Amino acid sequence: MGRARVHPGPEVGSVSQLGVADLEAWVRRCAELVGARAEELTALDAAIGDADHGANMRRGLTAVVEVLDTGTFSSADALLKRVGMTLVSKVGGASGPLYGTFFMRMGASQQDVQSLDACRLAEAVEAGVAGIVARGRAAAGEKTMLDAWYPALEALREHPEDLGTAVCAAAQAAERGRDATESMVATKGRASYLAERSVGHIDPGAASTALILQALAETVATVADGGDSSSQGSTASRTGVVPEAATTTRAPGGASGPGTSVAASEQDSATPHTSTGAGPGPTGSDTAAQQGARVGIVLVSHSQVLAQDTLNLARQLVSSVETEVAVAAGLSDGGLGTDSAAVAAAVERVAAVSSGVLVLVDLGSAVMSADSALELVAPEVAARTRISSAPFLEGTIGAYAAAGIGRDLDSVTAEAESAAISKATQVSQLDRR
Repeated sequence: MGRARVHPGPEVGSVSQLGVADLEAWVRRCAELVGARAEELTALDAAIGDADHGANMRRGLTAVVEVLDTGTFSSADALLKRVGMTLVSKVGGASGPLYGTFFMRMGASQQDVQSLDACRLAEAVEAGVAGIVARGRAAAGEKTMLDAWYPALEALREHPEDLGTAVCAAAQAAERGRDATESMVATKGRASYLAERSVGHIDPGAASTALILQALAETVATVADGGDSSSQGSTASRTGVVPEAATTTRAPGGASGPGTSVAASEQDSATPHTSTGAGPGPTGSDTAAQQGARVGIVLVSHSQVLAQDTLNLARQLVSSVETEVAVAAGLSDGGLGTDSAAVAAAVERVAAVSSGVLVLVDLGSAVMSADSALELVAPEVAARTRISSAPFLEGTIGAYAAAGIGRDLDSVTAEAESAAISKATQVSQLDRR
């Protein structure tokens, strides 16, 4: 079966800028396209990831549309920031922090701007892509969404005077970038666990990126035709998530089969369970620090059970002290996932009664959720919060003990991170005769 050609894009007439209503229409079109192709995205993710990308993106963008239905936005930055915030809080896994950061950084780069011409759009996308790089610590060629975003950004830059041409070129470039990930070896995220076996599969993040750029090109075409950009069709266009040749997927073990969707549970809510011993207090207050309160801890995990059991073990092993701890883990329906907004709430609550906050995380996307959370809290709180690289279980126990005896944030952080060194030393001294 031959590879499908990149389509030439919708016919675009003369249009010089996108207003707030047009940007809103773009986001709505993103939701339509991703919703229509969610199972294909999930099938791609099933081959090299967690089999949840399509479900997560559909849930997040559905929540975004609900926000758009109930709100009004006076500027491009207000709209884009709200979109980003919603994605951060509603999309599980790595996609929420990455796409949420993209839209928030887009908005932040265009303060109080009412419309985007080709140059401003390129600037906004550049800021968004820089946010993805900062959040995901990835680079081109690592089989990630950046392999679609980078060529799209370059295409936008090449047409600073013609918005229609720019977005069509960007959509086509994103498709080519998406297709190019099929031959790459993944070095980031869950796909990196497969190493060479990740070759032969398109990256799901690059695929959803191509849909977002396709939605942008279609929106500009509608505006150029003099139509109402808010009333675009609700079905996906002729271009799918993946080229025709890529609709056959190979399981990690090497067997080939039809690229049908692997069932992924659709959570009704992406709000994770949060709990804390902290009572109500002034959010972002420095009263606790001034009164000599101790360091508090926030546990961020994909699993509520794992986080709670880790906390219980720490309390049992170090029962002679008490430490303020909040858990922000899992989804409210018991599913696996992390939520930056819930992490931010936990950090704020612990910070209100603590001199500093140490955040311990379990897996990669939990790191991104915690990092995103620090952009959502008060600056004073972020300044006295650390994200630890310590192993989750041992780090929690070490931090709990150090915080419980009144050590400062630097010392608590060091104690948590020494846990990995201690275990490595212990294992290296084993007698293997």
